[in-house]
Amino acid sequence: MLLYHMKMKDAVELYTRYVGDWGGVSTVYRFEAVKDGKIVKTAVKEPMTALRLSVEADRLCLEEKNSYEVAAVRIQAQDQNGNLLHFYNDPIVLETEGAIELIGPGVLSLQGGMGGAYIRTTGSAGTGRLKVGAAGIKTQELQFNVIVHSTEMGGENI
Repeated sequence: MLLYHMKMKDAVELYTRYVGDWGGVSTVYRFEAVKDGKIVKTAVKEPMTALRLSVEADRLCLEEKNSYEVAAVRIQAQDQNGNLLHFYNDPIVLETEGAIELIGPGVLSLQGGMGGAYIRTTGSAGTGRLKVGAAGIKTQELQFNVIVHSTEMGGENI
């Protein structure tokens, strides 16, 4: 206050607007990264109004040759703007069907809003689906294509 020659009224107004505005209209912050005069990234910070799961695999095409192949799956709890929800720790349910199976438990809790799992091939060619969901959240699905290379009969694909 002394540095900027502010009155107590001005300080209270700033505090109320940016810190202590409980029950009032929420402040929305928008940050834009600019490079060479163009916006290259935008981040929006506001109170959460929607929750979603982000599910990504390091590969969606698995090729089984002499042994099974594994894909790593990353799971994040995010708000409507794609921001990580660090304090979301509710159980997440993972289910597989088709030519893949889960390595590890079918229910896990996210830590810091993030978690992961591994899926593997089962020896069968075709497609497999991984479903990831939680209470009150839309279930996310990943589809995997599984190719099995036979080691018998000249190595032909099955």
